[in-house]
Amino acid sequence: MGSVLIETLTSTAPLATLEGQPLIVRAASNDGAPVSQLVVTPFVCASDPTFADKVRTGWQGTETLQISLQADGTLNPENEFDRQLAHRCDWVAPGGGGEGSATPNRSPTLCTEADRAGTVLQVVDVSDAAVARALATTTCAAYHYNYSAPPDVSGVIMDQFAIAKPDEQFPPTLTLSHCWRTGESFPSTVTADQVGAGTCAKEGLAVELGAGTTLSQVVATAGSWTLANGPELPGGGHQIADVDLTFGTPGTGAPAFKVTGHIDLPIVKVRTGP
Repeated sequence: MGSVLIETLTSTAPLATLEGQPLIVRAASNDGAPVSQLVVTPFVCASDPTFADKVRTGWQGTETLQISLQADGTLNPENEFDRQLAHRCDWVAPGGGGEGSATPNRSPTLCTEADRAGTVLQVVDVSDAAVARALATTTCAAYHYNYSAPPDVSGVIMDQFAIAKPDEQFPPTLTLSHCWRTGESFPSTVTADQVGAGTCAKEGLAVELGAGTTLSQVVATAGSWTLANGPELPGGGHQIADVDLTFGTPGTGAPAFKVTGHIDLPIVKVRTGP
């Protein structure tokens, strides 16, 4: 089904953008009869932790939210493989300089959002053998990428979480990714010892630490991640999985994190090519 792209712009008034005042988008037929309606809420600018300081010093924020209009008149905010949607925030300083950010998600993907409530994950820092610390996840997201290298791979399923760790400048990121093959049956289990043994570079179970030149990672050393459904199977638009993994430092095997629990997240379909 074909679709056209609609970009909905907020005003450049900082409070309208940052307070997330909702916008109503309506689609109508040629004779003016209403067909569908969608409420979109700005969130990208407000997700910037420095937004309050920027507003106080006179910066202006403009948010661009993208939705598609389907051939039947339905307004669709969801990413699909045939059309990549991106939502942007662009900041302009009083002197003219600026910066921006973009995301394929249509919300901040906070773990506390209602459609992510089915995800119950326990993350424990076990790097200190004397004191195990339970950590919270702050953002929870699931993606399907239309990746096809090597050719027997139909795409990549990825579950990703930001971990709140007060003593870290940059929050650790837990990423679980699996290359699904044509005809693969589900449930499908990915074990720690399978990662790196196949031909798909996108297969991985890891926690990234730091950022930039200090970026490092710990990898799964034991356990499994079981996907209950694939991209073409029932799930109500959600990725369902269970995880029981231990992560450790490559080479030494020293344990760093223990992750267990259930995953139930809305899927974002991300197009990787033109």
